[in-house]
Amino acid sequence: MQPTLIFDMDGVLVDTRNSYCKLLVDCYNHFSGDTISYEKDVIPIKQSGGYNNDWDILALLFKRGGFNVEYKAIQDFYFTRYCNENFEGYINIEEPILSKEYIEDLANNYNLTIFTGRYEYEAKHTLKRFGIIDNFTQIIGFDSVGEGHQKPDPKGANIIKSNVTSERIYYMGDTVDDMHAAKAAGVIGIGCLPPQDKSQALIDRLKAEGAYAVLNSTVELKEFLEKDLLKV
Repeated sequence: MQPTLIFDMDGVLVDTRNSYCKLLVDCYNHFSGDTISYEKDVIPIKQSGGYNNDWDILALLFKRGGFNVEYKAIQDFYFTRYCNENFEGYINIEEPILSKEYIEDLANNYNLTIFTGRYEYEAKHTLKRFGIIDNFTQIIGFDSVGEGHQKPDPKGANIIKSNVTSERIYYMGDTVDDMHAAKAAGVIGIGCLPPQDKSQALIDRLKAEGAYAVLNSTVELKEFLEKDLLKV
């Protein structure tokens, strides 16, 4: 079977600077009346690992700021502003990082799959909007792994792994937790810098957590894989 590529979505396939990144700051302001900086307050938390979910990051930030905000209130705010039942919200202003043609070219040579922290209906909506959903053979989201099995838990990667016969499996993600999951699943972790964080600090963290390589952007993936597979 062709080599398998497992993609995270946010920061890897989807530019979330105007959706999730903005929504996190907006949510904090909504409940606290105060402001935070994504670069100064959020990115260091993400780089530290263990906070793959924005709800958990907000809960930590509210606690640090001395604000008592219920977890469900955070979730409800996200549901209303990001997607809601009619897909009207921040989800529809997200931009793809890779072109449709780039994805289609990859799909001709690799088995493409997704392991994301998003709910699967949200992931599928975005992939359909980008016109690329048919290029992915498996889409594993929060629904399939369940509470307590989010990254860095490797359950999603293991589900994909159990359904393929590829001898070489790559897992591309932009966080420390992605690299932990890749290592735990026994697949090749490729770090990718998201649009909102191109720092040396993130490069160092991804490498420290076992990234086989760290790319500046997903657009470098084809060239990297062509060279890497020549070594095998």
